[in-house]
Amino acid sequence: MENTRNDSAATLDKIISLMQGDANPPTPFCPSVDTGIFKASYSSDRKKIPTVYYFSTLSLDEIKTLRYGDHSLCLLTNGRIGEVKINGAVKTWKRDPGKIRVSVKYGLYQYGSFETHEALQRLCKRVPVPDPVENTPTEISK
Repeated sequence: MENTRNDSAATLDKIISLMQGDANPPTPFCPSVDTGIFKASYSSDRKKIPTVYYFSTLSLDEIKTLRYGDHSLCLLTNGRIGEVKINGAVKTWKRDPGKIRVSVKYGLYQYGSFETHEALQRLCKRVPVPDPVENTPTEISK
Protein backbone atom coordinates (compact mmCIF):
# COMPACT_ATOMS: atom_id res chain seq x y z
CA MET A 1 0.00 0.00 0.00
CA GLU A 2 2.79 2.43 0.91
CA ASN A 3 4.71 1.58 -2.26
CA THR A 4 1.68 2.41 -4.45
CA ARG A 5 1.32 5.80 -2.76
CA ASN A 6 4.98 6.64 -3.37
CA ASP A 7 4.66 5.58 -7.03
CA SER A 8 1.58 7.75 -7.57
CA ALA A 9 3.26 10.69 -5.82
CA ALA A 10 6.31 10.30 -8.05
CA THR A 11 4.09 10.16 -11.13
CA LEU A 12 2.25 13.30 -10.01
CA ASP A 13 5.55 15.11 -9.44
CA LYS A 14 6.68 14.10 -12.94
CA ILE A 15 3.43 15.38 -14.50
CA ILE A 16 3.66 18.67 -12.64
CA SER A 17 7.30 19.15 -13.62
CA LEU A 18 6.38 18.50 -17.27
CA MET A 19 3.48 20.97 -17.08
CA GLN A 20 5.73 23.62 -15.52
CA GLY A 21 8.30 23.19 -18.25
CA ASP A 22 11.11 21.75 -16.10
CA ALA A 23 11.61 18.90 -18.55
CA ASN A 24 11.19 18.74 -22.30
CA PRO A 25 8.34 16.61 -23.65
CA PRO A 26 9.29 13.62 -25.78
CA THR A 27 9.68 14.66 -29.41
CA PRO A 28 7.45 11.95 -30.99
CA PHE A 29 4.39 13.53 -29.38
CA CYS A 30 5.04 17.03 -30.71
CA PRO A 31 2.92 18.04 -33.70
CA SER A 32 4.37 18.47 -37.13
CA VAL A 33 5.86 21.91 -37.54
CA ASP A 34 5.24 21.92 -41.29
CA THR A 35 1.46 21.49 -41.27
CA GLY A 36 0.49 22.07 -37.64
CA ILE A 37 -2.10 19.28 -37.99
CA PHE A 38 -1.62 15.98 -36.20
CA LYS A 39 -3.65 12.89 -35.28
CA ALA A 40 -4.35 11.81 -31.71
CA SER A 41 -7.06 10.28 -29.54
CA TYR A 42 -8.65 11.53 -26.34
CA SER A 43 -7.21 10.35 -23.02
CA SER A 44 -10.71 9.42 -21.84
CA ASP A 45 -11.17 6.99 -24.77
CA ARG A 46 -10.53 3.57 -23.21
CA LYS A 47 -11.51 1.43 -26.19
CA LYS A 48 -9.18 -1.28 -27.42
CA ILE A 49 -8.65 0.73 -30.62
CA PRO A 50 -9.29 4.39 -29.73
CA THR A 51 -10.91 6.72 -32.24
CA VAL A 52 -8.37 9.04 -33.84
CA TYR A 53 -9.18 12.70 -34.55
CA TYR A 54 -7.30 15.54 -36.20
CA PHE A 55 -6.00 18.42 -34.09
CA SER A 56 -4.15 21.67 -34.74
CA THR A 57 -2.06 23.72 -32.34
CA LEU A 58 -3.33 27.11 -31.20
CA SER A 59 -1.65 30.26 -32.50
CA LEU A 60 -0.25 32.92 -30.19
CA ASP A 61 -3.25 35.20 -30.82
CA GLU A 62 -5.70 32.37 -30.05
CA ILE A 63 -3.88 31.64 -26.79
CA LYS A 64 -4.01 35.31 -25.78
CA THR A 65 -7.82 35.31 -26.17
CA LEU A 66 -8.25 32.52 -23.58
CA ARG A 67 -9.93 33.65 -20.36
CA TYR A 68 -10.30 32.27 -16.84
CA GLY A 69 -12.62 29.27 -16.81
CA ASP A 70 -12.22 28.44 -20.50
CA HIS A 71 -11.51 24.83 -21.38
CA SER A 72 -8.85 23.98 -23.93
CA LEU A 73 -7.47 20.75 -25.32
CA CYS A 74 -3.90 19.87 -24.42
CA LEU A 75 -1.41 17.39 -25.84
CA LEU A 76 -0.38 15.16 -22.92
CA THR A 77 2.98 13.46 -22.47
CA ASN A 78 1.52 10.07 -23.41
CA GLY A 79 0.52 11.37 -26.86
CA ARG A 80 -3.18 11.64 -26.12
CA ILE A 81 -5.40 14.70 -25.83
CA GLY A 82 -6.77 15.86 -22.48
CA GLU A 83 -8.87 18.80 -21.44
CA VAL A 84 -7.37 21.53 -19.25
CA LYS A 85 -9.08 24.47 -17.59
CA ILE A 86 -7.50 27.90 -17.87
CA ASN A 87 -6.82 28.80 -14.25
CA GLY A 88 -6.30 32.55 -14.48
CA ALA A 89 -5.65 35.27 -17.00
CA VAL A 90 -3.03 34.68 -19.64
CA LYS A 91 0.02 36.59 -18.42
CA THR A 92 1.63 38.83 -21.04
CA TRP A 93 4.58 41.20 -20.90
CA LYS A 94 4.61 44.80 -22.20
CA ARG A 95 8.27 44.71 -23.24
CA ASP A 96 7.99 41.36 -24.96
CA PRO A 97 4.51 40.88 -26.54
CA GLY A 98 5.47 37.40 -27.76
CA LYS A 99 6.05 36.10 -24.22
CA ILE A 100 3.11 34.53 -22.38
CA ARG A 101 2.39 32.29 -19.40
CA VAL A 102 -0.81 30.21 -19.24
CA SER A 103 -1.89 28.75 -15.87
CA VAL A 104 -3.88 25.54 -16.23
CA LYS A 105 -5.61 22.92 -14.10
CA TYR A 106 -5.80 19.27 -15.14
CA GLY A 107 -7.99 16.84 -13.23
CA LEU A 108 -8.82 17.41 -9.59
CA TYR A 109 -5.46 18.23 -8.04
CA GLN A 110 -2.95 18.94 -10.81
CA TYR A 111 -1.95 22.53 -11.56
CA GLY A 112 0.75 23.93 -13.78
CA SER A 113 1.67 26.67 -16.20
CA PHE A 114 2.91 26.76 -19.77
CA GLU A 115 5.46 29.25 -21.04
CA THR A 116 5.29 30.51 -24.62
CA HIS A 117 7.14 27.69 -26.36
CA GLU A 118 5.36 24.88 -24.54
CA ALA A 119 1.92 26.52 -24.84
CA LEU A 120 2.37 26.79 -28.61
CA GLN A 121 3.24 23.07 -28.78
CA ARG A 122 0.71 21.65 -26.32
CA LEU A 123 -2.52 23.70 -26.48
CA CYS A 124 -4.60 22.58 -29.44
CA LYS A 125 -8.05 22.51 -31.02
CA ARG A 126 -9.94 19.88 -32.97
CA VAL A 127 -10.14 20.43 -36.71
CA PRO A 128 -12.20 18.70 -39.39
CA VAL A 129 -10.66 15.87 -41.34
CA PRO A 130 -8.46 17.35 -44.07
CA ASP A 131 -9.43 16.46 -47.61
CA PRO A 132 -7.08 13.95 -49.24
CA VAL A 133 -5.14 15.24 -52.20
CA GLU A 134 -6.62 13.64 -55.24
CA ASN A 135 -4.04 12.62 -57.81
CA THR A 136 -6.52 11.65 -60.46
CA PRO A 137 -5.13 12.18 -63.92
CA THR A 138 -7.03 14.60 -66.09
CA GLU A 139 -8.33 13.28 -69.37
CA ILE A 140 -6.57 14.58 -72.43
CA SER A 141 -8.96 15.47 -75.19
CA LYS A 142 -7.91 14.41 -78.66
